[in-house]
Amino acid sequence: MAISYKNLHEIEKINLHDAYIENVTYNHIDKKINIKLESEWEKNDYDLDFHNVLYYEMTCCDFWGSGYF
Repeated sequence: MAISYKNLHEIEKINLHDAYIENVTYNHIDKKINIKLESEWEKNDYDLDFHNVLYYEMTCCDFWGSGYF
């Protein structure tokens, strides 16, 4: 299912709260971001696609890791 401004209310049917981020792909030339999510509680996986991206910034940390050595 693709969510756009035309069917924005459909987003309420998707539970992304506990999904794991599997992969983030940024295509600078096409100005697109794709985020692949794996759902922990449901059998569904999700692809979030963002088009016409103007700005992208991401911090990559292991917040629940074993800490620094």
